[in-house]
Amino acid sequence: MGTRTAFVLAAALSGSAAFAQDTWNPCGLDPAQMAQEVRENIAGSWTVKNGLGMFTIMGDAMPMPPDADAAADFVLKGDELWVTDWAEGSDREYLVRIGGTDGEIAEAFDKLNAFPTISIIPAEDVATVAGCTLADAPHLQLSGTLSMDGTVLQFQADLMVLEENLMTGAMTFLMTGDSPGFLDGVRQITLRR
Repeated sequence: MGTRTAFVLAAALSGSAAFAQDTWNPCGLDPAQMAQEVRENIAGSWTVKNGLGMFTIMGDAMPMPPDADAAADFVLKGDELWVTDWAEGSDREYLVRIGGTDGEIAEAFDKLNAFPTISIIPAEDVATVAGCTLADAPHLQLSGTLSMDGTVLQFQADLMVLEENLMTGAMTFLMTGDSPGFLDGVRQITLRR
């Protein structure tokens, strides 16, 4: 990671109120306590920032510009964490899995960086600037399937929790339907509150 890139990312992260000294730090949590601590500390309302992305359709790759922000609520139900679907007008909920591997996030970021007109900071560098390693940052994963008018959209969100007010990762998706071919893609997402 270049010095300029590290500086820009550090400035963006340090501007967050959650980087104050008295806040919860999720990096390197005791594995026995991680799930409970993550559930308790990230429950609540979040703003989803849909960043740059790319998709392929019938073999042709194309960029996706950032999309409008959306809202998502993480809700505790007993010992489980659920999130509302941030698709506009949807009342669906998805179970959030706490765990996952750092490889899923890194692979999505690498796929984005492989596209000629997209340049994002690698996932490991994001974690490092936040004072963590990709392996030590708690990971969240949610997935689901939506069906609309003969089209099926399968999606998966892989997130790393960097602090109590900041998560980042990627949304991957595959769309199949009645028309020939299929569309698959990935988009960087950042959640803040």
